Amino acid sequence: MPLDMAEEAVILFARSPVRGQVKSRLQPHFTPDESLALHRALVADAAALLRQAAGQCTLALEIRLSAPLPAGDPMASDLAGFERDTQQGDDLGERLVHAFQYRLHRGARRVVILGSDSPTMTPEYLLSAFQVLRNHDMVVGPAEDGGYVLIGCSRLRIRPFQGIDWGSDQVMAQTRKKLRRLKISHQLLPPGHDLDTREDLLRTHAALLHLEQLGVERAPRTLDCLRDLLRYRA
Repeated sequence: MPLDMAEEAVILFARSPVRGQVKSRLQPHFTPDESLALHRALVADAAALLRQAAGQCTLALEIRLSAPLPAGDPMASDLAGFERDTQQGDDLGERLVHAFQYRLHRGARRVVILGSDSPTMTPEYLLSAFQVLRNHDMVVGPAEDGGYVLIGCSRLRIRPFQGIDWGSDQVMAQTRKKLRRLKISHQLLPPGHDLDTREDLLRTHAALLHLEQLGVERAPRTLDCLRDLLRYRA
């Protein structure tokens, strides 16, 4: 559905697929090409997750990349059905605020932003964020590393995005402190986790394999990529 017609919108934040500039925390263990392949798989699976969620409700889909997608890049086919834009701002807080403002000003009543690094996330988890926003101004899905896996607004307040040590393990704690101090109506979802480090990669691989053994398909391209990456490594 066009974003101007939807009351609910989800925005996927992701880095543009540039060799050497994605999944850099993995590159002591994996090559830039391997890290890029994993990034592409994560974005493709995240886009598929959002389409699956949109199949259960009226939900507009957008992706904001860190830089414009190069012409002819194969990621374009994975993003079919998404409106594409570029992140704007000097830090993550400014980029989030800009994305929220733009969507809310265009008529969306509830907007959720998430990254592409949580392949074990379910459509139900994402949709629960929109349910929270029917009764609260903000929703946050904490990450176990101290950040968050998603954040959403029905009424944008800028101050929770200012003065945050982005990229640190204090992001969630600082955000929650601001929400409480400003008395902003909010709710936290159960904790999730991102795939940033080698330890995260091994944990995600084990979790996706377990789900596959249970007959649950989740993040299939990421799982295939992880199998390839780990095949010849202890």
